[in-house]
Amino acid sequence: METSKKSLIVMKFGGSCLHNRDSYLQITNIVNKYMKYTRVLIVVSAIQGMTNKLIEFYEKSCNEENNCDLLVEEIFNMHIQLVDDIVDKDRFEYSEMVEFLQTNIEELKQLGRLIKLIRPSADIYDLVVSYGEKISIFLLTKYLSSKGYKTVHIFSDNIIKTDDNFGRALPLLEETEMLVKEKLYPLIISDIDNLVCVSGYYGSTKDIC
Repeated sequence: METSKKSLIVMKFGGSCLHNRDSYLQITNIVNKYMKYTRVLIVVSAIQGMTNKLIEFYEKSCNEENNCDLLVEEIFNMHIQLVDDIVDKDRFEYSEMVEFLQTNIEELKQLGRLIKLIRPSADIYDLVVSYGEKISIFLLTKYLSSKGYKTVHIFSDNIIKTDDNFGRALPLLEETEMLVKEKLYPLIISDIDNLVCVSGYYGSTKDIC
């Protein structure tokens, strides 16, 4: 079936597609193929193995284990090694990626300290594991930008609203549809060559703007 620029293809890339330079080059090859004929929306997961690392960090923080800082350092190193692999250090996107990564790793450290105080908390658990997708979408967007694409990203908690059944939350369809029309749809149609990237996996409750 012939497609046109009026159509839209949504591409989902899982963690196994996001682990080294070759896998990111494969993403650009796929995107190039389809952008000739249609608009493209990319949804990504956390990088390979990251969600499990974040769950481990949460669980160890709950148990007040002393090696949580080492685990955060490992999470940082997994990402920074990927950044070093996919973007040249003289690119301004590289500096943006490193700064974003450092900021989010510091937030994780603060969350670890909070977890030790309040102990198991489903909402904090959901927040911790969302960092994989949050970091991943930013890195992919900046990588694509370094390759010459006109890219824009949006974090999924800005458009997906859920109930407050943390750990098993369900989307609030009317609120989500409204936000998609308000925030995502204009990005898709604003420029025929706009490449829109969205994080997968997580949303936010109605009381979080």
